[in-house]
Amino acid sequence: MKISIIIPTFNRLPVLKRAVASVMKQTHESWELIIIDDGSTDETASYLESITDKRVFSLVQAPVVELDDGQGLL
Repeated sequence: MKISIIIPTFNRLPVLKRAVASVMKQTHESWELIIIDDGSTDETASYLESITDKRVFSLVQAPVVELDDGQGLL
């Protein structure tokens, strides 16, 4: 049986690294890790690109840029 782990994140790179390391240390090997980055502006995207384990998938949303009138632009 494959287990799916989903981790949402936003600008929490140190916490994300610990969570990913914890998943990778598990003895059960049939798993997939799905990381959903909600537009982080720290180094999260670079970290996700550096993960080479084929069981790890990431979905990265582009950061939102706020305009002067308070509206957001993707």
